Amino acid sequence: MPAPAQGLDPAELTRRWFPGVAIEGVRRLEGGWMNDVFAIDSEAGPLVLRVLQPEATAEMISWSHHLLDRIAPRLSTVQPPLRTPGGATTVEVNDRLATLERFVEGRLGNRAGSDIEPAARALGALHAVLAEVDDVQPRSGYPRFADLDWRENRWWSWSRVDRELVAFRVDIEVIERALEEVPPALASVDSTALPLHPIHGDYHEENLLLEPSGEPAGVAGIEAAEVAAIIDWDECRLDWRMWDIANALWSLCRTEANTGLVPSEAARFLGAYESTGLIVLPEERMLIALCTRATRLFEALWGLGEMQRGHAGWDYVQQNIIAIDGIEELGVG
Repeated sequence: MPAPAQGLDPAELTRRWFPGVAIEGVRRLEGGWMNDVFAIDSEAGPLVLRVLQPEATAEMISWSHHLLDRIAPRLSTVQPPLRTPGGATTVEVNDRLATLERFVEGRLGNRAGSDIEPAARALGALHAVLAEVDDVQPRSGYPRFADLDWRENRWWSWSRVDRELVAFRVDIEVIERALEEVPPALASVDSTALPLHPIHGDYHEENLLLEPSGEPAGVAGIEAAEVAAIIDWDECRLDWRMWDIANALWSLCRTEANTGLVPSEAARFLGAYESTGLIVLPEERMLIALCTRATRLFEALWGLGEMQRGHAGWDYVQQNIIAIDGIEELGVG
């Protein structure tokens, strides 16, 4: 059993949900940049324990858990939060919140190749259910991107950025130009025709688990596996459906140069998405480039915010700056 992270005891935490249960093994799961994530082998079955970032409040998590509780009965790809004997979906540990859910076996998705269509179909099925979730208020701490203060928010402070330091590592003028252009462009969008409902908020290949029997993308002659689970709902919020679509397109179908989409792969994604019965509206297609540029700007600024908090991340910031500067028309008809 690995040493507890930052004084955490994953086995003891798990027993807050399952008192007295035997814990047979604990291992840290990779990819938990913001959270401490563990796979738990127990008498109660395989589980995933997540000790959330300190900034995650009970109000934020309550919103996401309520959403998952509503959609999980209709989607095999969504795991609801497990409840303690007292009915809670979170427990407190060292001023942080912890959650528990069932472990789903599977491999992480891959860019391009045979995973494009399964990822698109899973997103279409998810959006079909999310569109029927009514009476949803905005999530605390997660404003709609069109309403976001792009210079000062809980993720970053543009006024506190050391411009000389940043300019030494990346092209800061790209960010400054995007900050002048993207927010007013979003504000000018007539959103009355755009589907608005809860979204995943971070839909990309590494937040998808595909059936364990499925081969990695690109293996000749192998039919792609379907998505077994959509994971990491940290960024879910009430917003345009288009944000999920644009993010998925960029994550799965972008060029190696990181400045656009591969048209044939984007067409495959949109065709598979629409095979679920949903239609990507003309108004949404026109916004793919803007939404992609806005999301890359968000990620670059988030990366700078992480560095303000003492985390390294120049490569991630640079990757997104290249995208911001290169995105114009993405060639999606």
